[in-house]
Amino acid sequence: MITQSWLHSSDWAKSDPHLKKYHAQSFKRASLPLDPAPGIHTLLGPRRIGKSTQFKLWIQELLTSRRIAGEKIVYLDAERFENWKELYQTIAPFEKCVLFIDEVTAPKDWERALKIFADEGKIETTCIWITGSNAFALKNSGERLPGRRGKGLILRDAELLPLTFKEFHHVMTVNTPPSSATQSFEKFLRWGGYPASVSECLDHESCSTDWLQELLDVVLGEASRMHRSPRLTAALSERIWINLTQRTSYHAISKMIDAGSHPIIRQYIEILEGCYTLITAERFNPKTKGGVLKKEKKFYFLDPLVMHALVSYAQQGRLDPDWLKTQIEEPSKKGLLIENVVASELRKKNFVFYYDEAYGGEIDFVLPFQPELPAIEVKLSMPSLSEIRPMTAYPKGEVWVYRWMNPTSKDGERITKIGETKVCSLVDRLLEL
Repeated sequence: MITQSWLHSSDWAKSDPHLKKYHAQSFKRASLPLDPAPGIHTLLGPRRIGKSTQFKLWIQELLTSRRIAGEKIVYLDAERFENWKELYQTIAPFEKCVLFIDEVTAPKDWERALKIFADEGKIETTCIWITGSNAFALKNSGERLPGRRGKGLILRDAELLPLTFKEFHHVMTVNTPPSSATQSFEKFLRWGGYPASVSECLDHESCSTDWLQELLDVVLGEASRMHRSPRLTAALSERIWINLTQRTSYHAISKMIDAGSHPIIRQYIEILEGCYTLITAERFNPKTKGGVLKKEKKFYFLDPLVMHALVSYAQQGRLDPDWLKTQIEEPSKKGLLIENVVASELRKKNFVFYYDEAYGGEIDFVLPFQPELPAIEVKLSMPSLSEIRPMTAYPKGEVWVYRWMNPTSKDGERITKIGETKVCSLVDRLLEL
């Protein structure tokens, strides 16, 4: 439960399971910056993304670079606690220290333990970093801790998410023979941005079934912890794959997978959003600059390899290492997967986005709080003027084209617009995000 192995050995990091695995990987993600200011701070992100490893890297930094005494640093795995009382009894003796609590949402009513700790005045001199793999559970319960959040942080409510394409391309450029951005993107479509996935990409041609199984277990395990059916979770993931980039509704999905009422589907989708598996895009309402809740929605996957694990399992009853590769080779599927990557990249940048309709067509992404890039339309190849007519509703919007060959007109001039709408290389724009 409590770990302070650094008090017993100066070589503790060599035997620490998280750091051993980290250093054994071909790709090592850089540590996030840390300011150990008093308060309660959160590190959010999906399971297996490296939150526990980040805690251990921070502990190394505190011990070496910042010269903080080992007695003032505590690591605690909360998954072994059943309720808040056990958690509180464990943290109560510690103050004037830096306390790392991993998977804090595991004990029931966990926030009560931190509230009592704060009400006793200990939080004024204690820095507490907490992690959780379900963003909804952590944020919703954390709202009961008003005025007890960290102040003056470099990172506040930090998220550790899969690598962006820009980060992935940098890794490919540094660790492999010279790779063009397009070559990197083709790999990114298959492998996504989990650090372990990136390491496998560097070492192997195909993803191992062991890693796919870990990703599958993470999502289905989260459903089980929330008292939901793993079988229905997998079936829902398959249905979202079938409808990827298309508008649909909770009611339509419930009918397709025989899940009962649409509120049940909404609950499942909220769980998958909370554990960083799905992204939801609502229809844009220009009056409120928000979403229209009762309209159809579009769903995307945050990471392609998690999608791979869920959908191949749902379709075949087993994990097929080549499933996603096969999908990418189909032109009709590749365009959907590319749009999914764009949605994922926007989410990683914390851009708020929706979809919209105009002039009888659909606009893939509307970004109401990005005045220089208010809308994006994703195309596999160069579109015609009629195909992008809806974009005229957003004069500063852009069409991002994947198969971009520096197109020229009949007069030999480089094409940068179709009509009045800017067109550009999708890969280049993702590197610029």
